[in-house]
Amino acid sequence: MKICVFASSSEVDHIYQNAAIELGQLTGSQGHRLVYGGAKRGLMGLASTAHQQAGGKTIGILPVRFEAIAGGEDELILVPDFPERVTKMKELSDAFIGLAGGFGTLYELADVIQAGQFNEHSKPIVLINTNRFYDELNTFLEKIVQEKFAPIDNAKLWSVAQTPQAALEYIRTYRPSLKHDKLG
Repeated sequence: MKICVFASSSEVDHIYQNAAIELGQLTGSQGHRLVYGGAKRGLMGLASTAHQQAGGKTIGILPVRFEAIAGGEDELILVPDFPERVTKMKELSDAFIGLAGGFGTLYELADVIQAGQFNEHSKPIVLINTNRFYDELNTFLEKIVQEKFAPIDNAKLWSVAQTPQAALEYIRTYRPSLKHDKLG
């Protein structure tokens, strides 16, 4: 299975680093391919390195202007810009995991959730809630549904896991839910 990991390229606290390393070790040892943003720094770099050290193969997808921060991927795909990167990630991946991250991670997660809403895919999306990082985002996403800005079944478009192991278990047992047709 090709699992896409959205994650920060920034240097952050060790609690988030540990989750990235654990996720990479698990995905690599379980024989998955890791699709990620292509940078060899921050959480995405840690997850990629751990994945490879555990025997897994990686696919990095990076806008061409950032090629200098790539390194070590088994396959590097250069794209014109960030929207094309997310498009390529969606195309190649069977599942999506969000580690802690900044605005780029938020953009990527919003894109794959919206793509699920519009039936562009029915792939699992799971946020790893390290140190309660995604509590407020999950509350906000739930409010969108509760306030009827999205149909009730859209609440099934994503899940929240407390650990990398739980995230992978969610993906392993995932079954697509009803189709989502809401525009807006």
